[in-house]
Amino acid sequence: MPLIKPQFNLSQDDQFVKISLRLPYVKVNKSEFSILKNEFSFFLKPYLLQLQFEECLKEQEYPQKLVYDPETFNLDIYLTKLNVGEEFKNLNMLTLLQKDKKSKKPDNMKNKNPLIEVIGEVDDQVQINEDKAVNLFGYGFNQQYFNVFDDLEEELLELCILNPRDVPNKQRLAIGVNHIKNIFDPENYIDDLFYNGDIDQILEYKLFTDKQQQYQFTNEEIKILSDLPKKEYIIQNQDDLLFGLFDVLFALTYELNLMEGELSNESATTINALSSLFQCLETADNIRDALIQSYQRCLSIPMIRSFEICLKVKDQISDTFKDKILILKQLIKLKRLFQQNKPRDLLNLLFVDDYLIFIQRLKEQELKQFQKQIEQTKIDKDDLQLNISKIEQEAILKLNQ
Repeated sequence: MPLIKPQFNLSQDDQFVKISLRLPYVKVNKSEFSILKNEFSFFLKPYLLQLQFEECLKEQEYPQKLVYDPETFNLDIYLTKLNVGEEFKNLNMLTLLQKDKKSKKPDNMKNKNPLIEVIGEVDDQVQINEDKAVNLFGYGFNQQYFNVFDDLEEELLELCILNPRDVPNKQRLAIGVNHIKNIFDPENYIDDLFYNGDIDQILEYKLFTDKQQQYQFTNEEIKILSDLPKKEYIIQNQDDLLFGLFDVLFALTYELNLMEGELSNESATTINALSSLFQCLETADNIRDALIQSYQRCLSIPMIRSFEICLKVKDQISDTFKDKILILKQLIKLKRLFQQNKPRDLLNLLFVDDYLIFIQRLKEQELKQFQKQIEQTKIDKDDLQLNISKIEQEAILKLNQ
């Protein structure tokens, strides 16, 4: 019988790290433990959990205290901190805490980026080789996928407006921009601007309503994070990954506002189209252009097109980027939606799952710097190159005639 990872959660006080496990229908008195420096292991057939902390635990043969509730099947494990009062970092980043597994590299990974973290940027020689061999036609998170759409032509046509095997990365964005300019409809935009009574109500919608719960993971969210594999990456360009994440979250957040938090099956299709990263497999390389492209898409594609809603979403995204937990909760929401709507579950494989892992590794200072970029960048209607100001002026003249 293969070993499985139990559902788990962590918390702490000055003296202990508490690990809460859900273990239905087992004899907990047969549990085995290992506590060595910063590593903890738990085994109770068929369950195995191995964690690695940044800080050290007090080495003991058994945890300081064990509490089992047979009604909820929860086992609380109290591990003593080596240094009382020390704060253990990232206890809610459940994917990061899982101990690395030593495994043989699969043969089919030969053409993919190796899962090794490199501090700083990739050196020039590696970058040149990557460009020749891989980058030109790579796609997905960190341009690390190449064959996902082999034998999936129909799925590709539903998800994207181009074939990544035929279009180099640098050309994809231009194709996406031209596509949006071609489908922008001035009449639809004006109808929403002057005649859509739902916009005022949408502008009142709050993305996060419960200030306490918004920083706490639900049991379902905990399971999703704990089930993710622990990966490390050669990051080609971290800024590009953040611009892509911004693009995805803008698409999701705009749809959340339109639907006032109640996403539907149609929402999966809309979010797919609203995101340049999903539809074109590429996004802007600076925050200003990323904002412009998100605004252009949100004024061309969804059922309600509003510049005011775009401004509101931009502020909501800025707030979301203030905390990793908020980002993770939004990405988990997107992952669940795509899981239920094929073929968009492929977007989880290409992007969402890797972003869930990546964001847990991001340093707080890096996140703060990026959030400041969002906050400080201002976009007006003329920046969108859709002649919106002229369209509005002409519409006002007609109304006044």
